[in-house]
Amino acid sequence: MLWAKAGVLNDEPLLNACLHDERHDRECEGPRAKWLWELIDATGAKFRFRAALLNELRQLPDESSAFQLCDLALLYAVEGDRDFRGGLYEIVEQMPVPSSPQLGESEILQLDGESGVEFIAAVRGRRLHQREWQLEDGFFASEAADLIGEERFLQVLMSTGDQDLKRFRDTWQAIIEGPPSQNPAYEGPRETKLSHVSDVLAAARSEAANFSRFRGWGTRASDEELRQVLNALWAAHQSSEIISLLKVFSNRAMPEFDERILELTRHPDRWVRHWTFNALRMISHPRIREAALEQASLGIRDRYAACLFIRNYEPGDEEIILRSMEMPEDGNQLHWLLSELIDVLKLNPEADPSRLAIVIYSRTPCENCRLEALRLLLQKNAVPDWMAQESRFDSNPDCRALLSQGS
Repeated sequence: MLWAKAGVLNDEPLLNACLHDERHDRECEGPRAKWLWELIDATGAKFRFRAALLNELRQLPDESSAFQLCDLALLYAVEGDRDFRGGLYEIVEQMPVPSSPQLGESEILQLDGESGVEFIAAVRGRRLHQREWQLEDGFFASEAADLIGEERFLQVLMSTGDQDLKRFRDTWQAIIEGPPSQNPAYEGPRETKLSHVSDVLAAARSEAANFSRFRGWGTRASDEELRQVLNALWAAHQSSEIISLLKVFSNRAMPEFDERILELTRHPDRWVRHWTFNALRMISHPRIREAALEQASLGIRDRYAACLFIRNYEPGDEEIILRSMEMPEDGNQLHWLLSELIDVLKLNPEADPSRLAIVIYSRTPCENCRLEALRLLLQKNAVPDWMAQESRFDSNPDCRALLSQGS
């Protein structure tokens, strides 16, 4: 935005960011269309980008960017562009991305309210002639009912004699009035809750065990129960059992340190190694600090080397880390490495973030990690002027708000 306001932002990188959704993690990072629209407006590029964006919307060659394109199409349509409005309606009717059957629907609901509800319900009703009710049908019904009210939603579905609308209405009503087991959103009975250590040990030996339950149990367990789990861990041989038992300690430190945990960092199974380091990051012990320094002497190239410093930090480690860091080329590996370093700084308030947090801010592909680095610097009054200026226009609205509050 600073470049746009100065008149030096070229069209090419901005158009590319519009055509291709460049968020690192689309599950955690919010949509960027409105932010991109502000940049388009600041550069006066609405007309210049129109043809390229409309062509992309009609063809959707990059399916992973389809939702961002629909968001941008909505912004054009709100300003009266009928071609973009028509493009959204075509997407809903034709469903060009089978893995995203809801594509374009939210935009039409925002554009046209009740008439949009009627159109989408009819399209979905037509498909129900050839298939069963699906989870996405329920998502649309919930979104529409939230938008115009459930009573009005039902009235819209009954407003005409259209057979497709009637089919959607009748199926929807049967779903919401029937037993939960007939609802596609129903996931069946939950797995038995782990209550006793015997449940944990039995579940760990089961190949069908759900690993997510072990973490929660570990946070509630007594030290004696954790010791029983440790004894089982040292006796285990199957990778799946070892992983399950390690998961118990992914959010709770082991009751005592045992050198054998370090041996598991060299296990041939990569997931055993992964959960071993997750357990190690919870432990404060001189032997773990030795391991952290050993890793640093070889170069800090991944999250596993970095995480050993989290609870074994000593003043001056920031310099050791900075000297030892080797940035991975892979975006995911880079993200995980830098996110561990954020935890090193967050969990050790005496640490000096003035250099390390700037590296994290500058290099992370994740806007949420950028926000955390900014927070760390702001807490120490160490935000450089250049960062304060650009963060006020960050793609992350929380970054923008943070600097506005701090200004």
